[in-house]
Amino acid sequence: MRENWVVICGAARNRERLEETVLHHHRLRKAGTINGVVLSTWYGEIDQHQGLRDLLETLGIGTVETADPGMDRSGNLARQTKQLRLGLELCPEDAFVLKTRTDKNLTTDLDTAIFSTDLTPDAESYPGFPPLFEHRIAVNEAHILSPFFITDFEFYGHRRDLTRLLDLNANLWFRHNGWREHWIPEIRLFGLPFCADFPVFRAYFRRAVDPVRINLPDVPVYRHESLSPEASAVSAKIVRLVTSDKFASSMLMTWWAILDRYFRIGLTQSAGSETACAADRERLAGVPLEELLAPATSPGHGLPNNTRGPDNYFIRARNHAFLDAFRQGELADTADYRRLRAVYETVSDNAFHAEFRDSLGEPHPGAARFFQKLTGIIGEQPYYAIIRKPGQQYEGI
Repeated sequence: MRENWVVICGAARNRERLEETVLHHHRLRKAGTINGVVLSTWYGEIDQHQGLRDLLETLGIGTVETADPGMDRSGNLARQTKQLRLGLELCPEDAFVLKTRTDKNLTTDLDTAIFSTDLTPDAESYPGFPPLFEHRIAVNEAHILSPFFITDFEFYGHRRDLTRLLDLNANLWFRHNGWREHWIPEIRLFGLPFCADFPVFRAYFRRAVDPVRINLPDVPVYRHESLSPEASAVSAKIVRLVTSDKFASSMLMTWWAILDRYFRIGLTQSAGSETACAADRERLAGVPLEELLAPATSPGHGLPNNTRGPDNYFIRARNHAFLDAFRQGELADTADYRRLRAVYETVSDNAFHAEFRDSLGEPHPGAARFFQKLTGIIGEQPYYAIIRKPGQQYEGI
């Protein structure tokens, strides 16, 4: 029988919210749904609230306290990884672990069926893909147009796989190889593990920012803010380029393949359960792919975007229905669908990635052409590096 643990990470800013979180998971343990709970926080967080330590001990909640490393160039990534890593060390070696937060979590909307869901990866559909994890990692939401933008406040996986996720983040490859400094912690947490084995992402992010996080002054930093009409129009052009350009669409389809091979989307009863997934999949039948990639129409098909006014391009999947419908040919048979489906088949074989080459000395031709097209939309961007070969003009990448 699977052993399930919960690691609650974060500061104890709001005692009421923290107690609600702790008591909820304590009830799950009493019901036999999970086996143990750990609170991973900073020195002084527990003792600032009178009686909180006694409550945790009475409930049998394990605790680990450590020094706050503060913000670094990765934003809050150092904080998140330190708390999670220490919390994982208090869980049994063979346990599956739900990582959640003290202040932002699913609590009563969590689909507890996840604690018994089969997370065996579909390795046969992706021949040669490296076995980075033993099992799939279950996540709450994933942004389908934003590579590696996965909601990070709550996810679930085997302890060894979550430890591996953190280990693969320990390198600083992105700081020296063209990764954009404005990358948010979510993308760094889930993106770095795939850098070495999927070079198409290295080639892409050397030349481009996230399609919906374009580098313009009036584009908001956070996904829940609205794009201005001008920025929205530019984003639409970039998304169209990314889905039509041969090189960029290979990158995007690799992102979808990684989502299907290494992750399972959906943690909530309201949107991620089997019932909700089946309903969304039925709703997707016969829908043109173009409607799913447009913010004005995607919410009507179970792919909402975070808006406070005009729609934006942070289109997100809350369960696996979109990927299942795409793979199984259940969407409308349009020219765009057939083209992207063919690209998906190509990149689902690791031979594509094993043969992919891109470097300063020998840029990938498709990546170079994509950069020229992108520059035509958003204007000149700072180069990661400028080189000059004898007898040639300056080249940027």
